[in-house]
Amino acid sequence: MNNEDHYDVLRKFYFARVGSIANMRIWDLPVLPSGTPILSALKVIGAHRRVWIIESTETYKLIGVVTEYDILKFLSGLYGHEHSLARADVLGYIKAETIDDIMTRHLVTITAEDYIIDALKKFKNYNIRYLPVVDKDKKLRGELSLHRVVLCFQKLLSRTI
Repeated sequence: MNNEDHYDVLRKFYFARVGSIANMRIWDLPVLPSGTPILSALKVIGAHRRVWIIESTETYKLIGVVTEYDILKFLSGLYGHEHSLARADVLGYIKAETIDDIMTRHLVTITAEDYIIDALKKFKNYNIRYLPVVDKDKKLRGELSLHRVVLCFQKLLSRTI
């Protein structure tokens, strides 16, 4: 295979739709509704490294995410002390009761119609490993992980070499 053929393969991969490789099985995603106690979220994060927070199980409107890093900030008292792990913010710990108190609300999202190249740019620019796939109403439809992109690229390359 020559360089031009490799370029065509890469271009085809870049311009594939996110929906063609994302996990669109909503029932497989780590999801909890707003108002869930932090302890319940910790169980999900322990298994999945993140949990998507939805408005309700009726709407599935995405409103936040809780990641391992959010838990680190919560336990370390890093809110405002970005480089100090000296002590836990006991008051913050006592006040926070639900996932709404610790979740990240400003989300980077993608749609199933977007291209893989768009997802790659977001992974890199925002230093994230998971992108929620949403529709125009911000309803959670699926998830794309950097790991899944790497596996799909590896599979594509192994077929062309």
